[in-house]
Amino acid sequence: MKVAEKEKCTSCGSCYNVCPVNAISMKEDREGFLRPAIDERLCTNCGLCSKVCPEVSNYEAKGFKKPTVYAAWNLDEAVRINSSSGGIFSVLSDYILEQGGVVFGAAFDEKLKVKHIPVFRKEELYKLRGSKYVQSEINNSFSQVREYLDENKKVLFSGTPCQVAGLLSFLGKDPPNLLTCDFVCHGVLSPKVFVGYLRYLGQENNSKVTKIYFRDKRFGWDNFSVHVTFKNNKEYTVSPRKDKFFRGFAMSVYLRPSCSICRYAKIPRVGDISLGDFWGIGEEQKFTYNTHDGVSMVLINSTKGEDIFDLCRDRCFIKQRELKEAVKNNAHLSLPSKASKYRTIFFSIFNRKGFAAASKKYSGNGIIKRIVTKIVGSKIIKIIEWGRFMLFKKT
Repeated sequence: MKVAEKEKCTSCGSCYNVCPVNAISMKEDREGFLRPAIDERLCTNCGLCSKVCPEVSNYEAKGFKKPTVYAAWNLDEAVRINSSSGGIFSVLSDYILEQGGVVFGAAFDEKLKVKHIPVFRKEELYKLRGSKYVQSEINNSFSQVREYLDENKKVLFSGTPCQVAGLLSFLGKDPPNLLTCDFVCHGVLSPKVFVGYLRYLGQENNSKVTKIYFRDKRFGWDNFSVHVTFKNNKEYTVSPRKDKFFRGFAMSVYLRPSCSICRYAKIPRVGDISLGDFWGIGEEQKFTYNTHDGVSMVLINSTKGEDIFDLCRDRCFIKQRELKEAVKNNAHLSLPSKASKYRTIFFSIFNRKGFAAASKKYSGNGIIKRIVTKIVGSKIIKIIEWGRFMLFKKT
């Protein structure tokens, strides 16, 4: 049977979930990305895997060609602060849970693996908040979604655009009780590289990493930091432009191959609602409100998304904005990430020598920095670094 070739496969898990004889398993490739593997001894050539694969079938988004755009945030300040942007995902989740529904999203497990899980209570939503960036394991989430929908439960599924496409292709329809939320995605990172990064941090701090926050907002939403805690109670807080792992992410060094040819980094969108950071708000159209704690960019892509968002308005601060403002500073609403020139050599070194050695290939600018600092002064260097980081955020 046919599943997507390596360069196109998004590891969405639709083929794994649909196989009636469990002939498909998701196995880690040399770069650490999960890929479907077919056991020919079990395969009955039923063709279901080819049918549901969104890349084989060329699944196309059915969202509005011109979505309604909002700048918004959760009125619950505590939730907003603990969310990557404005906390609108939690607003939508609260509504679904209050209807007796289920919310699916990506969470770290006890070993800091990223997996899609169902949440049934508001008290558990904290697991799904915050950016993970690492490719999540879907496992049997799509089958679970179908089971809950068959029980007439409301379901919110949140994930990358390719995961949402995979779910809808697996279901073969868009059930009225299903609300899908995609997010503006730069690309997903190799889980294997993430494990290497955690090991590197553990060695540097003589302790195991227990928690990691890629978007800690103690210094503000537009000045977020990477924050890590260790088993020995040590803490690591650093600007993302100085964190080796985040820097590699921003430069697209170890994104999944399909991310550089992503068919979903555009409008129309696949989800009923798209969420992201409203970077650059106020540049195109005046915005006088305080965004220190985060502001979400919300794209309403379907009548269903519009109806449910309207039911949640009393829980949010909301201002309608122009689509061109949203697109200007969120590049992946119009094009995918470009693969880094360092990608091949990074994985070559990483698989032999580990993360610390491989990361030097894209972060070894110390000598240049020292030379330029002597010439133009450290203050100018800080301005240049911040400008470079803002460019990373936009790309």
